[in-house]
Amino acid sequence: MTENLKKKYSNIARLGKITTPYMGSTKDEPKHPGIDVANANGTPIKSTTAGRVIGVSSSPVDFGNSLMVKDTKGNVHRYSHLKEMFVKKGDKITKGTHIANMGDTGNSYSPTGGDSSHLDYRAVGKGGKPINPVKFFK
Repeated sequence: MTENLKKKYSNIARLGKITTPYMGSTKDEPKHPGIDVANANGTPIKSTTAGRVIGVSSSPVDFGNSLMVKDTKGNVHRYSHLKEMFVKKGDKITKGTHIANMGDTGNSYSPTGGDSSHLDYRAVGKGGKPINPVKFFK
């Protein structure tokens, strides 16, 4: 990782190691519209924004356990592959709320062949246009 990328992602480093940067490629997506951050199964995940929980789902495929938060500007944030979720649909949350723990649910894999526990974090604006989620870690 270049020095510029290290500096750009320094606030995320507390959460874990970035395994896929915004618009990087994964085995399923040539341009991943989010970031993947890997760490131990059970690592606490805090909300990057204040807002309302608009969806909570559990699935053995795709994104596994995931939740969505709509912020005050109308952006939707999705946190996926979660081990545990501590919020429910309709909950109002503040930035920094412990909303979930990192996991490896759904179609989760490790690009290095190790533990596949990670957070897939994506944000979309009005109209569904992807937003670089790194800005919400500032």
